[in-house]
Amino acid sequence: MSNSRVVIVQDYVPEYRVPFFNLLGEELNRRNITLEVILDKKINILNRNGDSSTISPQTLFLDSLSLKAGKTQVRFRKISRNEISADLLIVEQAAKNVSTWVIIFIRKLLRKPTALWGHGIDYVNIGGPISRGLRRYMINLSSHVLVYTSGAAQRLILEGVPSDKITSVQNSTDTLALKRNLKLITDDQRKNFIHSFDLSENLVLFLGSLDVNKNLDLLFSATQVAHEADPSLTLAIVGEGPLRKYVEEAASRQTWIRFLGRSDEAKLMALASCKAIVIPGRVGLVAADALASGLPVVTVRSALHAPEFHYLNENTTCMLSEATPISLASKIIEAISTDFQTLSRREALLESDKYSIEKMTKNFVHGITKTLGLRDV
Repeated sequence: MSNSRVVIVQDYVPEYRVPFFNLLGEELNRRNITLEVILDKKINILNRNGDSSTISPQTLFLDSLSLKAGKTQVRFRKISRNEISADLLIVEQAAKNVSTWVIIFIRKLLRKPTALWGHGIDYVNIGGPISRGLRRYMINLSSHVLVYTSGAAQRLILEGVPSDKITSVQNSTDTLALKRNLKLITDDQRKNFIHSFDLSENLVLFLGSLDVNKNLDLLFSATQVAHEADPSLTLAIVGEGPLRKYVEEAASRQTWIRFLGRSDEAKLMALASCKAIVIPGRVGLVAADALASGLPVVTVRSALHAPEFHYLNENTTCMLSEATPISLASKIIEAISTDFQTLSRREALLESDKYSIEKMTKNFVHGITKTLGLRDV
């Protein structure tokens, strides 16, 4: 196989992406393909989730600028020679990033392939006809589309995108490592964790970014109702984000809420100790962690869940409620019941075998080699 150079453009690399990028770099290198990653310098500096990380593949940081026109924020990023000259460029499916359009057109003129990596369709935003038209036009201009899930791939096919232009990567966290680490936790360690934070065996967990998309108001009001119905219920919150202060204030007012911050240890111990993950707002890649942990997810019915939400199945690995405190509270109580716990754990662990960074990397490499016209090995 001839030497090739692939460049992937991302805003930043969150911690959960590090194992994937490192493994992808290794697998591509084994095929004599060099991987380079370009990141946005400004976003890495200002990242309020505090989860920017470094990776093994060669990384380049470039300056950017954001301008707001009404409710629309448009971004510009410096374009590098690395992007222009790459054998394959993979960019985020971001219609509001002017630089993405520019580099796609430049490479189109140079007859060089450019692939998109993203949701495929609008999951987390309700876009109008202009937004949908731009999304589809960007797909038409691209050489290939790497979408997060098989569900997204099917919806693109229904929209008329040729199936051989699409690769479903089956987006995932490092679920195999999570499973290994969970198995190492002893019952005494779990009990010590619960005792040290004054939690309970009837523990539910919020895991994720602390931002407006997670509907934290509903989280606190619904768990308040559930706690009143079952005073043994406690809530642990693991995460970071712009609403951290609001979460800290809520935890200081309620003795049954504990804010644990964001750390690998807090996440692991909370997953090992809780009975359910409760996220009233957007559910995305946390679905992979939930399945690997054998835990049900309790959330609200919403058209704005991320594509990975569809890894979950209602009434087995997921409980869906209406967006009211009483409705959500009733589903929380049902989810931590003994009967549902047995069913959910069995089904979640079975489903979890479908998702891992190893399988994601294999799919990603297949999409890359196919776009380059190379035979995969």
